[in-house]
Amino acid sequence: MSKAVPPIQRVKEKKKFDVSQFQEIYEFDTILPGCGEPVRFRPLTTGQIKKVLAFENEENPMVISELMNTLIKEVVINDIDVHEIFLKDRAFLLWEMRNKSKGTRWETQYTCEKCKSQNLLVTDLSKFTIKNLDLHNVEYIIDIFPGLQLEMKFLKVIDELESLNFINAKMSDSQKQAELTVVLHAAGINKIIKGDEIFEDLSLSDRKYFIEEMPTVVYESISNWYKENDYGVDFTIEHKCTSCGNVMKFEGSPDSFFL
Repeated sequence: MSKAVPPIQRVKEKKKFDVSQFQEIYEFDTILPGCGEPVRFRPLTTGQIKKVLAFENEENPMVISELMNTLIKEVVINDIDVHEIFLKDRAFLLWEMRNKSKGTRWETQYTCEKCKSQNLLVTDLSKFTIKNLDLHNVEYIIDIFPGLQLEMKFLKVIDELESLNFINAKMSDSQKQAELTVVLHAAGINKIIKGDEIFEDLSLSDRKYFIEEMPTVVYESISNWYKENDYGVDFTIEHKCTSCGNVMKFEGSPDSFFL
């Protein structure tokens, strides 16, 4: 006589621990210094910062840009399109995220260019200067020559991505950097105005060709326009070498502050 088979005991699956109730405590508000839009965000989690650390030695600017964009999408609560925010507003927002996620102390080592000794640079990121932009007082038209004007625009994240895609991957690093500088200047041209004619909706290739085939005053005028209408965080850091007293200037970047 066979034994009765005992009924199968169903094990209840344990409900996943809900941490969202704790995350809501850590929500912050800020105002983007360029466009003036309000942003509400959560700081990065430990898991998200681990993802950033995995890219510590990454040198491809496209990869870094997309990583930063993804981080913003994951932590911003209100409805913004990261591709449509001003480029320096993104840098500001990343800086805010870093300060609220890891604190404002940042340290790194560097070699003095004069005496070659090792230095420890310690910076309080909250001390950086922020410059707000008043869009109502911006003059977008640049007079180049009599009868030739440019209408400018502030670069957005999408303009950076388009410019990075434009760069030939086979170029050397120095060639890429020089090319990117020109391409970004071209991306800032909204319209070319020649007398009564207006040239708009030009491709990035056409705008770059225009800059390269015109006298250097065009390139310099665009550079000066961005300097005159600067905004966002000044990431300049100064440090005096502890061995020889040589003062070095560093241009920090939001992505490096996460490492």
